[in-house]
Amino acid sequence: MTAVLSVVLLLASRVDLVSSRNNIVVNTPQEAAVDHPTPLELAYAQVDWAVSKGGSFNHKKVIIKPTSLIDNNNNNLGLYAAGEISVGNIIMKIPRSTILSNAEGTGDKCDAAINLIQDVKNKGNVSEFAPYIDYLYSKNNNDVPSIPSTWSSLGKELLKTIHGPVLEPQDITDTSFFTSCLNNDGGIDYTKFDEDRRQPFEFAYATALSRSRDDKLVPLLDMFNHHGGDKFNVDSSTVHQQKGDDDNKDMKHTSEYINVYAKRDIHMGEQLYINYMECTDEYLRRHENHLSKLLRDHGFVEDYPQRWSIPTPIQRSHFGENNVPHEIIFDIIKVDDDAYEIKWEAPAEAPDYPTIFAHLQKELTRIEDIGTFVTETAGNLTSDHERTSCLKYYQSLMIAYKKAIASVEAAIKSSPPIADDNNEVLAAFAGDQFMACNDFEQVFSETGGWYLLDEIRSFNQAIDYYYNEETEDACLFLDEYLHACASNRPHYHEVFVHYPAHFLDKVERVLFIGGGDSMVLHEVLKYNDQLKLVVGLELDQQVVRSTFSRVGTQPHFDKHEKVEWWFGDAAQTLNVLPTEYYGTFDLVIVDILSEVADSLEVNDEVTIMEAAMMLMKPNGIIVKNEDEGYVPGSTNSSKFTEHVVDVMYYDVPVYCLQTFVIGSNEIDFSKMKPVDHKVPTLYLKDADEFQPQFDTWYTSGIEEKEDCQEEKKVDDSSKDSVPTNQPFGMTIIIDADKITGVELDSISGLQQIISKSLTKIGFTEISAFDQELQDGYTLTFVLEEGLVTARCFPKKQYCAIDVQLWKSIHKAELVKKELITAIGCEESSVYRVITSGVLGVEENDKNDKIGPPPKTNPQRKNTETCTTQSKDKKSSIESSFTKRKDPAVDFINATVHSYDSRAALEQYFSQDPIGEQSIVRYTIEAWDKKTRREMSTLLTGSLTRPLSFISDEWEKQDDQIKVTENGIGKGLVITVSWSEGNIVVVWDGYDRIDVNFFALNNSAEATYGVLAQSFGRQFGRPHANFI
Repeated sequence: MTAVLSVVLLLASRVDLVSSRNNIVVNTPQEAAVDHPTPLELAYAQVDWAVSKGGSFNHKKVIIKPTSLIDNNNNNLGLYAAGEISVGNIIMKIPRSTILSNAEGTGDKCDAAINLIQDVKNKGNVSEFAPYIDYLYSKNNNDVPSIPSTWSSLGKELLKTIHGPVLEPQDITDTSFFTSCLNNDGGIDYTKFDEDRRQPFEFAYATALSRSRDDKLVPLLDMFNHHGGDKFNVDSSTVHQQKGDDDNKDMKHTSEYINVYAKRDIHMGEQLYINYMECTDEYLRRHENHLSKLLRDHGFVEDYPQRWSIPTPIQRSHFGENNVPHEIIFDIIKVDDDAYEIKWEAPAEAPDYPTIFAHLQKELTRIEDIGTFVTETAGNLTSDHERTSCLKYYQSLMIAYKKAIASVEAAIKSSPPIADDNNEVLAAFAGDQFMACNDFEQVFSETGGWYLLDEIRSFNQAIDYYYNEETEDACLFLDEYLHACASNRPHYHEVFVHYPAHFLDKVERVLFIGGGDSMVLHEVLKYNDQLKLVVGLELDQQVVRSTFSRVGTQPHFDKHEKVEWWFGDAAQTLNVLPTEYYGTFDLVIVDILSEVADSLEVNDEVTIMEAAMMLMKPNGIIVKNEDEGYVPGSTNSSKFTEHVVDVMYYDVPVYCLQTFVIGSNEIDFSKMKPVDHKVPTLYLKDADEFQPQFDTWYTSGIEEKEDCQEEKKVDDSSKDSVPTNQPFGMTIIIDADKITGVELDSISGLQQIISKSLTKIGFTEISAFDQELQDGYTLTFVLEEGLVTARCFPKKQYCAIDVQLWKSIHKAELVKKELITAIGCEESSVYRVITSGVLGVEENDKNDKIGPPPKTNPQRKNTETCTTQSKDKKSSIESSFTKRKDPAVDFINATVHSYDSRAALEQYFSQDPIGEQSIVRYTIEAWDKKTRREMSTLLTGSLTRPLSFISDEWEKQDDQIKVTENGIGKGLVITVSWSEGNIVVVWDGYDRIDVNFFALNNSAEATYGVLAQSFGRQFGRPHANFI
């Protein structure tokens, strides 16, 4: 019987839960009608019962008595040696027939709780386990045992603060029968239960946590208290009977009984202890229990020796095996009043991984910082038990971390140096440390352990992933150009982001160009408490999606209130960004090839690099990656910023050499004191120490023009610019999930809500219609400003919304917010795609609310105009160079496990796609221009003919294909919808055709195939593929 069904039946009966022998009421407010035997009397009654079932108890050698002389209620009992007990002597034999369990259960503590509740409820027929149950329910006067989940709210909060975000279990104060054992399959809302109704279940579960061996409650055995070290003097044979036990003649390991025996010689008066951490019964799980788990399940902090289990910062991902353990396990042994030793369990010796050292040190800093808070809060606790437990746990935690840090640090210092064979192949490794610079030629040649793991061909480029099992490294190549590696991710992305951020008082607004691997975003989001907006401009969405699935770097489309992704050519995107964005960013990061940023023009006046500089605040910072061959200190400040710092460092894994150029018009990097934002890093040191890690060139001032009266004409023949006759558009992709704000079953209701929202924004609706979609429907709204499509699936509480704008693009963010608010979804993700506009649409041909403002170079406050007086003025540039403090290589190479990708990969693989979507652009050759009427005929035929060919593969073979057409400006918009998908085609009135295609999974491949063939025959190969 499942836990849910059992509980449903128990709740349905609404019978008071009463222990059978002594009528101890568990779930009623009335007082019991009879006197309660004392816990000591019930303990001995339990012994008598076990003996009557064939067991034995050595009364001459063992007595039961309170552990404290002042315990008048005899609640805290222990077993003591009444005489000398020799090693191996049997202390008691517990018949297996007395074990309370259920053979049909799933074998966990939830089953143990259910078994206990069911047996207690059976008061009509006296339970055969009555003496044992009476003993269990005598503890704590029938109150739930004092484990952290039953503490006061203040006690819980204090313990959670001490425990922190790293240690397991993370539910140290949140265990509950209803959350741990049940779901809603029984149709009962457990959250509405009052305390009286919840209490018997919580008592049973807390009892199971502290006393059961998985699903088995064993009488007598749970009377032994816990201790490790030398005081651990009693052990038992296995509780979980194994195959072949009947043939085992060992006196300690017979199948009929559980035998409890002396583990060593025990002297009279000693308390008898079992070690909950390392019982023989669970040898294969001997490291499963540790101090924190003991506190959660039993409600006490054990005395020394203490077992600790601490997760490591390096986690496994979906790549291979990881040499770094998931966790480190050790014992802290007290050798004197203030002296402690560490004994390693797993690994058997202290690990020599610097990343583990840094991880432990960071957590110790957190623990030390909360010292005053812990002391003050503990003083406000009314429970002595909660106060004592919290303070003892805090002190124990501090000692454990200090001893572990000292041990790991000593191991790192004593680890052997890394061998090197002719600087070609690494001959030996020491943990995750190895020769940093091995160049990327080995990757290309697939030697030294490298091999091609995966290759993807997007429309824009080749995306290749290489992997090295020996070094646990992975590299991403874009069109055979090395883009990023796991080994140098800290060295590249941390310096790229955090070095310039150290010179900002606040990191509130950040924009990056490139960075499709989401690694820059990962570093930027470390400033989450300060961040108001981060904008990413990326050409190829396939890079984002492939690194999400293969590397585990999250693009965070779901954090769209702070994170904006814009996909498309950066030159075009910079023309579509709201003009109000320019001059507002604290930090601008240019993560594309410098030659591209310097040569590709956004418009006739501005290159990508110049637009990037225009995006930063007057006191903002811009940073760019310099390519191979750049000479540090050579940046021309008349073309960049007034203050420049070039940061160069060698021995970067795979890259070998890296240079960043960082600029600002108001911040003098050579003089400003760095700001410590306290963000965690693996490679870059803190605010007081990071600058000496690099060779640094500081440049400040203005470079004089060579000929002031006759300025040199710049040869722009090598520059590529965006054609000025091409209007821009934008498509916002919104996934709205868990929609509760509207009734999705009402098509007309949702249509009215969306129409009202669009009108509120100021849009003009031309037409609106719906189309049946398998398990849902499609709503389409044709506007003067654009087109909105909503594909909704009521049973899934989900809508996919496309907002394609060719006018009023500056209202895109307003549209997003209004629609998400109007439909009331709990979860949503958003990204933007730069698509075609339409010629002849008023405002779109020249919208002064998007794109860079006129080029006035407002950031350069000291830029001088050319005058006769300034003709002979000397250059005011000042330069200085600071050499790296320590030329030796002194850092850790990262691996594919250095960044915890579990949440990202779980999110990726939890996705349940219902269809496929693609936005593709075709171009019309100059000699093949057509009128609107000709384009209407051509496009409609290219859509409907291939769809009719495959209609017999649709589930609704009599499905009608709905086609609409609207003239917009000089262009044309055609929509096609049917029961398994929809298509929106926008012709810009000149030479561009954007096709937004969606089809459900079962027909997507066939539908896209025939459409691609049809459009290919008419217009050739696509010019661009956006998603």
